[in-house]
Amino acid sequence: MTGGESDPGGAAACLVGVRVLVVDADADVRDLVVEMLVGRGATVISTGTAVQALELVQRERPDVLVSGIYMAGNNGFWLIRMIRAMPSTRGAAIPAIAFTGGADAAGRDLILASGYDACLAKPSDLGRLAEVVARLRPGARPSARPAPRGHDGPEPQGELST
Repeated sequence: MTGGESDPGGAAACLVGVRVLVVDADADVRDLVVEMLVGRGATVISTGTAVQALELVQRERPDVLVSGIYMAGNNGFWLIRMIRAMPSTRGAAIPAIAFTGGADAAGRDLILASGYDACLAKPSDLGRLAEVVARLRPGARPSARPAPRGHDGPEPQGELST
C-alpha cells in the first residue's frame, strides 16, 4: 500500500469536516488508512470488527464508511446488510466503500450488489481512496456522487484499483 498522490493538487481529496468510519481487521492497514484520512482533514473513528462498526454507525453517524470485507466472525457483507436494513435516519444511506484484497471482477460485482457504493482493492494508492471518500461524502457535487440505489435503480458505480 502506498501513500502516493493520485491528485497532485489534493483539491478533490480535501476531507475537512468529513466524518469517516474505518473498519478493518488488520490493525496495520486500519492505522495507515486512518493516518491518511486524518492527514486530509477528516475526523476518523475506527474499529476492527463489524459488530462494533454497526454500533458506531448508529451512535456516531459517520458521513462515509470504509470497510474491509473479509473479517473473522461477522464480515463486511453482514455489516453492509445490517446498515442498509436500518431506517435512513439511522444510517441506511451512508456511502460505503469496500476496501478489500483479492477482489476479482466477480468479487467486485458481488461486493457492489451487496450494497457498497465503491470497491477498491488492497493494496491501493491511499490518495485514490481519499478521492473516492471525497466523491462520496455528503455535499459532494451531485454529478460526482452515484445515484441513490433502490431495488429497481441503476447499478452502483464501483471501482477496482490495483
